[in-house]
Amino acid sequence: MRFDIPCDSKYGGKIIWIIFLLIAIEFGSFCLYKGPIYSSDSATYSAWAELLIQNNFNVAAFSSQADFVFSASFYSLWVCLIAVLKLLLGEYWGHGVIALNLISALVLIWVSLWFVAQKTRDLYSVAIVAFCFATSIDFLNLTAYVLSDVSYAAFVAIFLSWLSRCKSDPIPLSGWILAVVSLVLLMFYRPVTLPLCAVLIVAAISHPWFLASTPFSRSKLFGLFLVLALLTGALFLSHAYLMMHATSPPVAGRWIAQLSREYNQGIVVFQRLETYRPIPENYGDYIAISIFKMMYFWAAWFQGYGNFHRLINIVNFFLSYVLAGYALISAAKSFTRANLRNFWETWVFFLALCAFTIFHSLQQIDYDVRYRIPLLLPLYTLAGLGFYKIRSRYRSNSL
Repeated sequence: MRFDIPCDSKYGGKIIWIIFLLIAIEFGSFCLYKGPIYSSDSATYSAWAELLIQNNFNVAAFSSQADFVFSASFYSLWVCLIAVLKLLLGEYWGHGVIALNLISALVLIWVSLWFVAQKTRDLYSVAIVAFCFATSIDFLNLTAYVLSDVSYAAFVAIFLSWLSRCKSDPIPLSGWILAVVSLVLLMFYRPVTLPLCAVLIVAAISHPWFLASTPFSRSKLFGLFLVLALLTGALFLSHAYLMMHATSPPVAGRWIAQLSREYNQGIVVFQRLETYRPIPENYGDYIAISIFKMMYFWAAWFQGYGNFHRLINIVNFFLSYVLAGYALISAAKSFTRANLRNFWETWVFFLALCAFTIFHSLQQIDYDVRYRIPLLLPLYTLAGLGFYKIRSRYRSNSL
């Protein structure tokens, strides 16, 4: 990770450092004020860690004894970390998780700030990214929870940052091996890494070096989008059919069966009653539930949010959506064979946004919508790039 900050302003680098330190104070103060917040998942992880310790860190034995809707081995690295913290800190193990969350949050924020600074060298664009993170109440709140979401999001941020920089030459075999190994390890930290696998696969077949070395045309690019759209549609259709029929474990795994039962109850966001749909009666109703899940996955607020929380979220999401959307549209309009490499970072972040959104719209969306936290880096980074494009266009027109 780089610590030097490229910026065209005379004191821009120092100002960005000050901004980052202020965000660090904000997040650190909040964690100190709140202390560790334990959820039902935290209690599950704690019990699993005790079970792992009892089995002398034998993951196979632990996995066979832990009762869950799918194999607990997919949480084994996270549970190992909890077990180590319990041995080192005793009853204060939750404070260790919060310290890890704080470090992870700052790593994620720094990666985004540095990326935009390196790409634009513009203080104001970096300030937009900093503003988005500083006003992300959902991200701030989650940092105090004894959960793996924030540390996982930091790993995702580092992976996407690495992939977005692999644009000049073909990625060497060692790079591919490292990427695959990293994804396998992440799969056993949190079992929601399939979207990253999809990002890596699509990135491989659309890499600038590969496209530049083959006959290129906009029709081929359109063909790639069409194939991805058809695959997504087929995924939604087959998923809806599965949800209609997989209501008991003998038909499918316990997780699929539980998810199917939630679909049959019209659940969109778990325990958010205002989002529930009528009991599905036909095939289209099951597809509609997934579509509503996709929409609510990026909702700015829910019933029960306070006025301040709602206002800040509206400002945060409206700003980031508009600016990120402008960055994507601007990149698509200017896409040519000559600037494949300039388009690459935007493409990687767009793939991540799509892959995670589609994946979670077909899964359970938790009460606090915490599964979108790994997407803050691509969303806010694109927002910073979008602001830079708007500012550059305004400055060029004013000359």
